[in-house]
Amino acid sequence: MIGSYDKKNDGISPFYIRLESECKKKGVSIAEMAAACGLGTSTAYKWKGDTVPYGKTLQTIASYLGTTSDYLLNGDAVAAPLPDMSAPETEPVSGSLSLDRLASLWQQDRAEAKIREDRLFGLLAERQGAEIKSLSDKVEKLSEMVEKLTVKIENQPQKPLKNSDSPVAVASPRGLVVKK
Repeated sequence: MIGSYDKKNDGISPFYIRLESECKKKGVSIAEMAAACGLGTSTAYKWKGDTVPYGKTLQTIASYLGTTSDYLLNGDAVAAPLPDMSAPETEPVSGSLSLDRLASLWQQDRAEAKIREDRLFGLLAERQGAEIKSLSDKVEKLSEMVEKLTVKIENQPQKPLKNSDSPVAVASPRGLVVKK
């Protein structure tokens, strides 16, 4: 069982024993390893018991120590050092791509993505431009209609609204006008 107590090792988990061994090989203490991996010292010392790190934390520790997470957790594999990823690879390993080729492919992909993005923005601008022109045309037509109606109303003769002897209300473009 991963991280379980082992009576032979005074209750220290097998994970912690392997971790301590790998730290010694690297010439660092558990506390120094924890600090280098961005972890608290108390967190690292909790692993003496039945807890173990997982996920990115475990991968970070294994990478820092130059071993594998499988080895730290299970002790299944020999602690094989991981390849040094700080120096760029110049020759591709059989069946894989060199870092230069990967960088080139990434740049090509970014360039193609930029072209697609520009096309989409162009289409969107065209569509929005057409919609704006259509709305502008409609507003212009409405303005013309309002102007024609205003002229028509102004040119109509004033008609009294009621037949009565005294004050007469007359409709005008500016509202009702009372005439005597």
